Amino acid sequence: MSKKNEKKTSQPQVETQQETPAAQETAPAPETEKTDSAETLLDLLNKAEAKRDEYLSTAQRLQAEFDNFRRRNQGIYKDAFNDGVADTVLKMLPVLDNMERALNAQSGEAELRKGVEMICRQMSQALQAAGVEEIPAHGEAFDPTRHDAVMQEESQEESGTVTGVLQKGYKMGEKVLRPSMVKVAQ
Repeated sequence: MSKKNEKKTSQPQVETQQETPAAQETAPAPETEKTDSAETLLDLLNKAEAKRDEYLSTAQRLQAEFDNFRRRNQGIYKDAFNDGVADTVLKMLPVLDNMERALNAQSGEAELRKGVEMICRQMSQALQAAGVEEIPAHGEAFDPTRHDAVMQEESQEESGTVTGVLQKGYKMGEKVLRPSMVKVAQ
């Protein structure tokens, strides 16, 4: 072999690299990438809008249900109040009847007194049925939340003790309807 041939064979040959089909698939073209991204964003936007519409529909439905509930309850409260008034009046009517009977009585004082006693008993029963109680006062320690002191008097009782009741007080549960008007020892 000649030296010229050796040089030709010893020169490195430059190979051209061609892209393989697998390499072409992993690197998408810029246009395809933009299209896929836009479609994904559009899908997300559509899903978000659907969720928004669902939430808005739910909120509107709940608002309508609440408005209906409020209207129904206003009527119920009004009816309950009117029923309470009617019930109280029904309990007072027999008392009124007995008062009229006592006034129309043609007999003497004993029968008039008996009629008035019946009225007092019926009125007390009607008030008890409505949950109204008399506030105990005589002999109790003065309590400004339950008693109204209108007089003070010298007494052998301890100072601050109720010595007399001028007008009875009443309460319903813990609520004072009318405080007792009392005299208190000095």
